[in-house]
Amino acid sequence: MNENAKRLIIDNDGQQDPYGAAMNLAFDICEALAARGGDIPCGWQYQSGIGAIDADELNPALASFSDAELTAIGDDCLAVVDACKKNGLDY
Repeated sequence: MNENAKRLIIDNDGQQDPYGAAMNLAFDICEALAARGGDIPCGWQYQSGIGAIDADELNPALASFSDAELTAIGDDCLAVVDACKKNGLDY
């Protein structure tokens, strides 16, 4: 797993709630990519909402990463989500 992904998941309460932390971070990444006009992998099955994304509400921890880095971190987040589902840690 990408070290950036590990740090961001842990910073988002990943020690206590890895499923929720990874899901929240994955959504934050999708919003950041969408706001930049970046590509969001089809396999992530993300669809933006009706309203515009408010740039002031984007996760500031993601601003320094490139689109490629965000995509790699997002892939790792979704791998954590899948692992949590397999181990009964989802809700």
